[in-house]
Amino acid sequence: SSSWEFTEFNGSARCERSNRTIIADIDTASQQEPWRVQVFHRVPIYKDRTYTACFSARSSLDKRIYTYLDSGADVYQLLGATQKFASNVTSDWQTFSQTWAVDRTDITSRLAFDLAETPGTVELADISLVEGDSCL
Repeated sequence: SSSWEFTEFNGSARCERSNRTIIADIDTASQQEPWRVQVFHRVPIYKDRTYTACFSARSSLDKRIYTYLDSGADVYQLLGATQKFASNVTSDWQTFSQTWAVDRTDITSRLAFDLAETPGTVELADISLVEGDSCL
């Protein structure tokens, strides 16, 4: 599936199809629960494989966002890492990548971005999840 889903408790998110960008407006920050504005995509993940998320991002204010793989609804357990990866995003477009070695199969897993640690607008583009340890 090519659809992104959004959690919008502390703001809003939308997909700009014309320029293939996801834009999230964070109205209320939540340092303890940055998932309160979240963008995620459901993807199957397979045991003993390595995956790399590649994306570009910029923000209206300097901020930290979090990227991770998790087991999805009801459990939300991290896959392939013991913590979420933090990326420091500025007003300039930057390219990021995060790599995970996955130790179990999960067909309900998600690639997720937590965006609500601080207020402001975040733009995400060129998002991909590839098998292997580098972006193509």
